[in-house]
Parts: sequence; structure tokens; C-alpha cells
Amino acid sequence: MAKNSEYWEKRIASETWKVYNSIEEKNKELLQFYIEASESVKDELYRLAEKYSKDGVLSLSEMYKQNRLAELNKKYENIIEELGRTTEEFAKKNMQQGFQNVYEKTAKGMGDNDFSMPNKKLMEKMMETPWRGDNFSGRLWKNQKKLAVSLNDVLLTGLQQGKTVTEIAIALHNRMGQGFNECHRLVRTESMHYLNDATLQRYKDAGVRYIQIWAALDERTCKTCGSYHGKIYPIDKCPAVPFHANCRCTIIPVTNEKVIAEYENKYGQLGGLMKLSIPDQVYELSGMSREIKNTINGAIRKLEKEYIIYIDGIEGAHMGKRDIFGSGGYVDDTGMLRYSLLFNYDVNYEKVEHRMEKLYNEKIMAGKNFEDYIAHEIAHIIPFQDCITEEDYLQVREELRRAFVYGVSGYADRTRDGAESLAEAFVRYRNGEKIPDEAGKLIKKYILPWRRS
Repeated sequence: MAKNSEYWEKRIASETWKVYNSIEEKNKELLQFYIEASESVKDELYRLAEKYSKDGVLSLSEMYKQNRLAELNKKYENIIEELGRTTEEFAKKNMQQGFQNVYEKTAKGMGDNDFSMPNKKLMEKMMETPWRGDNFSGRLWKNQKKLAVSLNDVLLTGLQQGKTVTEIAIALHNRMGQGFNECHRLVRTESMHYLNDATLQRYKDAGVRYIQIWAALDERTCKTCGSYHGKIYPIDKCPAVPFHANCRCTIIPVTNEKVIAEYENKYGQLGGLMKLSIPDQVYELSGMSREIKNTINGAIRKLEKEYIIYIDGIEGAHMGKRDIFGSGGYVDDTGMLRYSLLFNYDVNYEKVEHRMEKLYNEKIMAGKNFEDYIAHEIAHIIPFQDCITEEDYLQVREELRRAFVYGVSGYADRTRDGAESLAEAFVRYRNGEKIPDEAGKLIKKYILPWRRS
């Protein structure tokens, strides 16, 4: 009997949510941590006020002269640092226990009672792995630093405005309350991500090839989660879940062969090369010879053997006579990011190879043949293969744009665009040519993680 999504919701998703809710019950203790820290913050202020305040007001000039303000700032920083350590230890312990519970429940939900739990080293590595730009510890300590700075800002503002010690203490307490809300939101979100990591790890260990995003559908389900609900992805293209703070989306396996066949008929099969080639329509409209078509297809095949490349199609377009090829991302009707390699119908492909060699000899372009130019376009696609939303795409695009490296090629230097620096450097890298150190770092960051072993 084929197991559908609703079956896996009951067997796996609902169990993941139960573990999440149990962690939330434990998270109530976080409030007590913050209440105690808030009391310490107020106590330090009152202790100082007992000695030096006049009519309930501390003099800012005296605080500066006697270095009392700096001493109080340091005490606040120490209180928040200790709060951070306590919170981190508490949250990590709960998340790691939750990971084990979800991994076990997922394995048993899939009918496997004979399984091995991931070792502690792997679990720690997964917790330390950044997602959407950072990991739990990184985000927590950024929050703690922000909280410490804002407490000292509240203190300074209160002193500058001549507020009473009681008024300042109330303002400090309120800021600690905001700090708790931010911390609780972070722990909730990171817990859900780590639990989803547990399900995903179990699927990989069990040989699952496709997964499906599954939202908790109720009155709190947002538009973003609703739009991802039910979407299927190859397991190695699974988006980073949750999608936003307090998101409860999780991941279920796709085991229904009919559903898998429909997906593969639409998007292609997994497990090997994508076997892309120039479509007949593009071949005919471009006016290229069969020999050139075979040369370009051979270049694509070679690159696919070297790197994992997700191209959803090869298309043609009128792009003017300046560009030979093009590439880019787009959002399809289902809201999923797709990537295409473009052929320019306005270029004479019978004459263009001579032009390539000329531009290379003049040190304008890094490439000198069709393979190099295809590699250039592929380097415009690979850095974005981890992107899930258009927002993700635009963020990486801007990050790349700013990473310009001088001296890769005349073309890249003229654009002053880091994406072009990367693409041109990738061509030279493949050809064994010397590239600037900073360009090598770009390749290591954006391209090499996709190299086939």
C-alpha cells in the first residue's frame, strides 16, 4: 500500500511537533533566568544609588569622574555574559535530547526498530553548522552583546535626562523583558531547526531520496509556510527549515513511487548527471552547426562530471550581439527557484570561436573556447544552488556583487562585479592559470563545495 503525505504526517510530523512542544515546556525556565538577571541588574544600580545618589538621582558628571559608570557598565556586561552561558548550556541540552527523541521516533515511524543513533560528535557538528547565515551560538551571543549594549544605553540615557534611580531601574527591567522575548524566539526557532535536522539525518541514513515540506496547518499558519506546504524536493536540495522565526514547518519523506515518478518526469531524475543537452528548437533557431552543438554538449557533460550542477533547462533568447551565452535564476509558477542556461539567437556561432580566442589573447576574457564560456555561465549558477527563495537569491547576488576582485580579467575589472570576478576566475582555475588569492577564496567558498568527489 502506497503511503501518502497524510500517513507520514501522523507517523512522523505529529511526533516531531510533540517533541517540539515538550521542549517549549522546558523553555519556561528561561524566563526565570532572565528574571534573576534583571534583579541583579537592578541590585547593582540600587547598591550604587545607596552610596552616591541625592534625592534618588545619580549625577552623571560624578559617575564619569569617579569612573563609576564604566564600572557599572562592566558589571552589566558580566551579568549578561553569565546569562548567555546559562541559556546556551540549558538550550543545547534540551535540543540535543530532542534530536535523539525525534531521530528515534522518525526511525520507528518508518518501521525501523533496528537503528543506530548518530554519535555525539555528529550531533554537535550539525548544531554548529550555520544555516541562513549563522548557527545557534552565533545568534545567541550576538543577542547577548546587543542586550548588554542596550542596557548601558538605557542607563546612560536615564542619567543624562536626570531620571530617578527607580525610573532607570524600571527601564532596565523592561529592556530585560525584551531580551527574554528575543531569546525565547531564538531558542524556539533553533530548536525546530535542529529537530528537522534529526528527521533529515534519519531520512539520509534510511536512503530516502525525496522529501516534502509539511506545515502545521491551523489558524497560525502564515502565507510563507502555506506556500511551501506539500512541496517536494530532492533530499540534497531540501531547504533550510524553519523558514522564519517561530515557524513550525517540518519535513516528511516521499515514498510513494507514483508521486516520485511524476516529479522525475517533470524535473528529471536524481542519482547521476542531469544529462542536459541543447534542445532541438534552440539548436535550430541559433543556426549553429551539428559540430558546434556536439562541442557545446560535450562541454556541458564535462562540467557535470566535475561539479554537481542544477540547471532546470536550456533556452534561447534574443540578447543582442554582445553576449554569447547567458544564465540566470527565475521563480516558476509554484514559487520555486529555477536556473537556466541561455543561448543567444543574435550570435553567429559559426564565427564566434575566433572571437573568443582574440578576446583571450587581448586579456579581455578568461576563456578561449566554448567550454570555457560554458564554465563561466555555470559559475553564475552554482553559488545560488543553496538558495530557496527569491529573497535568498537576491541576498547572495548582492553579497557576490560586493566581492569584486581586481586583476582576474579585463572584462571582470570593467564590470567591477564580484560575480564576474568569480566566473572569470573559475575559468582560469579550471585551466590551471594563476589567479589572485582573493579570487581563489571566492572559488573555495562558492564553487568547490559542489565539486564531485
